[in-house]
Amino acid sequence: MRPSPRLKQTIQTTWAIASALALTACGKPSGPSDPLTPTPQDQVELDEMNENAPIVDEKVSKLDDESDDTSGESIGSLKPGQSAVSETSGAVGLVRVRIFPHDHAKSNIPQGRDTVVSSVRLKSSGACRLKRNGRDERLQGLNVTLTTANLSSKPAYIECTGGVTVQRARGTAYRYAGLIEATRATYKSGRAYVKLINIIEHEEYLKGVVPTEMSASWPLEALKSQAVAARSYSLAGLTVQTKSVMERVGEQDMVDTIHDQAYVGLNKSDPRSNEAVDETRGIVLTHGKRVAMAFFSADAGGHTESSEGAWGGKALPYCRAKKEPFDYRLNPNSDWTKTITLSRLTQYFRSGSVTNLSVQRNSSGRASRVVYSLAGKSAKSTSGSGFASAFGMRSNFITPTISGKSVIIRGRGFGHGVGMSQWGAKILSTHSGWNYRQILEFYYEGTSLLRLVNHSTATNSPPI
Repeated sequence: MRPSPRLKQTIQTTWAIASALALTACGKPSGPSDPLTPTPQDQVELDEMNENAPIVDEKVSKLDDESDDTSGESIGSLKPGQSAVSETSGAVGLVRVRIFPHDHAKSNIPQGRDTVVSSVRLKSSGACRLKRNGRDERLQGLNVTLTTANLSSKPAYIECTGGVTVQRARGTAYRYAGLIEATRATYKSGRAYVKLINIIEHEEYLKGVVPTEMSASWPLEALKSQAVAARSYSLAGLTVQTKSVMERVGEQDMVDTIHDQAYVGLNKSDPRSNEAVDETRGIVLTHGKRVAMAFFSADAGGHTESSEGAWGGKALPYCRAKKEPFDYRLNPNSDWTKTITLSRLTQYFRSGSVTNLSVQRNSSGRASRVVYSLAGKSAKSTSGSGFASAFGMRSNFITPTISGKSVIIRGRGFGHGVGMSQWGAKILSTHSGWNYRQILEFYYEGTSLLRLVNHSTATNSPPI
């Protein structure tokens, strides 16, 4: 998931530290629809990443390297920064996730783009509570259509035992634990739409992220590394809000697509991925005084990419280009081939027939520039990641060859390659016997694992 870095969102004040892109994303495996080249605003945010990352207590200890136990006193902890939070619990607590509509120009994976945004149906077979227009109703079962006509900027709240199913006009219906906040919002054009925010405890949110980003059938240690990376990524881009979570009507901390991290509520809930989240509860990656922006992608193809190699700007010291310590072909789908006609290539370059095509590589082996020659003209070059994105390639880890009237692209890997490779985590846990801490130490070199103090033990739903 291309994760476009999300660095200036906000989180409620019950956060233990002054503390979010995957994958999306950037914390998510980037797929063929992900823009591999950041927008100018993305680049500004990337340049400011270290400055915006949350501060952590500099005096805390690291995890005890001699023990796999993550439940006892040997685990270092982050103390609540009382100057940064206004509540005393010191817990991450609740987050606000936008779950409808999916209207981003590029990043609507995995839900797909919503074509109808003026109405949405909510259903449940459980006991429900609906607060709307000054009324507080207790219902057995729920089947209600929310529209821009029966909502206002004042919120309606819905919570149901067993979760609430959001039935969109097209695409999959998703079921959510926690609380649903519904309001009528307005685009800049003046068009009204229904906005749904899922208010949910952060650890429960992660239980909807981890099995969406990584198969729950994969080894537990790989799933645990995904849980820590997803937890760190979701927190690193957020800053503390002075208002409580329920006062921030209509606001969001993250969205549920790969623009941040793929989240489908309870639909992919699985005991194994839940176990991975529970066994790493509250544990985050830190670098210096900050939670690390733990980017990840599906498959690095045997060699990870650096943050500056992928997006330019300042280098993140823990996201370096390095060779993976295994044969990348242990992922049988890592190598891939794509064929492009020369006529399509000519349309892309918008000038003359292409007579030669080659790449300039960066330190990771990926194509930083694609060099092309046109009949009767001198050689020119274009961005390697932009070229890969334009033709729907899995990555810019490519080698092009002109063959007759076509160009054969041989590539490897899937996604931007920055940070943890999800396939790499699977291979290292399966074939090398690595635990999640060893996996994370390799992919995020120089980071420490720390547990947030009093990480929320709240129920799935806030009071309404």
